[in-house]
Amino acid sequence: MFNEEDVKKMKDNDKDKPTFKEYGMNLDDIELSTQPHDRLGFRFSDDEFYYQVYVEIKVKDVTTEISEIEDGDDFSEKDIKKCYLKFKKYDKNNDEVVGQVDKNVSISDIDEEFLINLKVEIDDEFGDDDEEKFEIET
Repeated sequence: MFNEEDVKKMKDNDKDKPTFKEYGMNLDDIELSTQPHDRLGFRFSDDEFYYQVYVEIKVKDVTTEISEIEDGDDFSEKDIKKCYLKFKKYDKNNDEVVGQVDKNVSISDIDEEFLINLKVEIDDEFGDDDEEKFEIET
């Protein structure tokens, strides 16, 4: 399987990747919802905002991707390649949605680094409008 050198390389590679801790994020909750849609949800927070991530997998989308599946045939989680992901940013003070990003993504792409990149993207796109912008006047 893995030898000591392989494990050391993996740990060294992981040191280069961003972490939730570095971005001041905490995992608050994980939920599996069946109403109104079957989806998996994650809730993260930092000092000012909280973020909800919803992952939905639609059976009809899965079956159209897999040509070998015929009516009534079973499929496994290995057959599921894509999902719909909704990432929402909320203000902790009033629970209002500050911004939202929706994407169709490969399931294999979803990891800590992917979620951090979504957080950075949504923070850049829906940042605080009251922040002072740095400008150079000439």
